[in-house]
Amino acid sequence: QPLWREALTNPDPSTFDFCAGELPEDPALACQRLEQLEKFFSHSGKSFLQQRLKVYFGDDGALELKDAESFSLDALENYQLADAALAHMAQGGSIEAWQERELVRGQALTGAAGRSQLSDSVERAKDLHGRLESHLKAEQTPRSGELRLADAVVEYRLEEVYGEQHLHYRVGDLKPKHQLVPWLRHLALNADGHELPTVMVARNGTAHFKPLTAAQARESLEALLKLHRQGLTRPLLLPPQASRDFYEAYAKTKNVDEACEAAANAWEGGYWRDGEGSDPYWSRLFSLPEALADKGQRKAFQQRAQTLWGPLKRAWEDGAP
Repeated sequence: QPLWREALTNPDPSTFDFCAGELPEDPALACQRLEQLEKFFSHSGKSFLQQRLKVYFGDDGALELKDAESFSLDALENYQLADAALAHMAQGGSIEAWQERELVRGQALTGAAGRSQLSDSVERAKDLHGRLESHLKAEQTPRSGELRLADAVVEYRLEEVYGEQHLHYRVGDLKPKHQLVPWLRHLALNADGHELPTVMVARNGTAHFKPLTAAQARESLEALLKLHRQGLTRPLLLPPQASRDFYEAYAKTKNVDEACEAAANAWEGGYWRDGEGSDPYWSRLFSLPEALADKGQRKAFQQRAQTLWGPLKRAWEDGAP
């Protein structure tokens, strides 16, 4: 308890290492479903603290009561409404019925303000749906299976398979952390022998992952499963944006120092983008560039970035197939 109090109240978390050891593996946390990998690689630091130490920060563990009724939705709420509207339209549902249902459920503000905000969300969804329509014309054929890999049996089910392609879409931009979920689903689908492309449609463009042989997909999945096991016994420095920027900088320059600088810049963020270092989970576990000062840690980070982003980038192509 004193250690946790010092860690939580320390104004400079980088000076206090309260996760220096390694925990034994917990069989209850062994990967059995694809969703576990999706959650882990979206935020490996949060997964470790929540699943192994039962530690929650901010909105994940605290209920904040507001003094007054809100008269506007925040950016996340607006995005979630637009994304839900897009999913409803993709399934061929009536958007008017969806709007009325969301008002009844209290997912939007009451009265004219709520209807106006719902209309804005629907317009955002319609813009993207127009680019999706050609991909939705084929018959929807969900795929599911059980992948027997080297050290795990992983179940998956993918609903968004249309004809001979897997489809992933979102009303926001396809940032690095958002590329990992469709990538993991792409690996599962191809590891099961389907050899289909995954098409990603987002606000900032369209891209796709090329089909992989079952052997290629299984090799990548098994490497990621090893990182998943490691990351639930000790904190694993693998923030999506920083690791992606490190990988791309090193691939371009072959200079580790420049790659570390790119990772540190992603960690710090800037005027238009919050850095991963501002995240309460990451900031309690690591500090960049200090975490990359040690040559051994730097080498391990480079290997993890290569494992995560190398196969993804080799399969990535801009535009639709």
